[in-house]
Amino acid sequence: MGFYAVLKSRRKEQTGFTLSFCGGKPIIPSSIQWPLCMDCYRPLTFFFQLQLPPGTPAQGRIVAVFYCVECASEQTSYPRLETRPILGRGSAHPAEEVLNPSLWDYQINFRVLLFDNDDSLVLRDDIPPRVRFCEYELKPKPDFSPAQMVVYGQPSQEADPNDVAYFYQGLEVAKVLHIPRGYTFPKTADAPLQRMPPMGGEPWFRKEDNYVLFSGAKLTICAAIVDDTLVPFIL
Repeated sequence: MGFYAVLKSRRKEQTGFTLSFCGGKPIIPSSIQWPLCMDCYRPLTFFFQLQLPPGTPAQGRIVAVFYCVECASEQTSYPRLETRPILGRGSAHPAEEVLNPSLWDYQINFRVLLFDNDDSLVLRDDIPPRVRFCEYELKPKPDFSPAQMVVYGQPSQEADPNDVAYFYQGLEVAKVLHIPRGYTFPKTADAPLQRMPPMGGEPWFRKEDNYVLFSGAKLTICAAIVDDTLVPFIL
């Protein structure tokens, strides 16, 4: 299987209707309400979106990520799914039991959206941008590079049945996107400082001119196949 490196282009102004970029204003379906943080109930900050290229598990669809920069706690410092036994290929497990509550309810201080590229997409200006706009370019590559943001190709048929990246609670799962450790998103001049989880004391504020997801941890965006629907989540 091949991969796509996600590269930042020189285009720094949001014009037209490009669908792969970080910062600026998201282009998402008009029917989707702007996601809120379930800890502080403030609007989440839009970080980035990507239209997934041909030959990938959710090809043609768009993944978008929102994250809270205004609150932080040890409980939400990393996206933690429920710890249940991971079942192999073909295991019977009712979808309603799998999804209660693991794949949605754990998205407390973030939200991952996966949607079609259709006529429902609109440029949203619900809240002012906090991450500076930069268009993304996707470059095909034969090998995986852990130091880059990378879109995965089709999953290997030789996947380990005990690998959580391919099976979660009996559901078949596809890896969609790798976000490397320390990946940053430049913030706008008037954006608030990012509140960070406590390190042996009180929460603190990140004073750099950029934001990070989950303290800059290495992340994998996946999509579980549930009743012919792809449900996105983060590991």
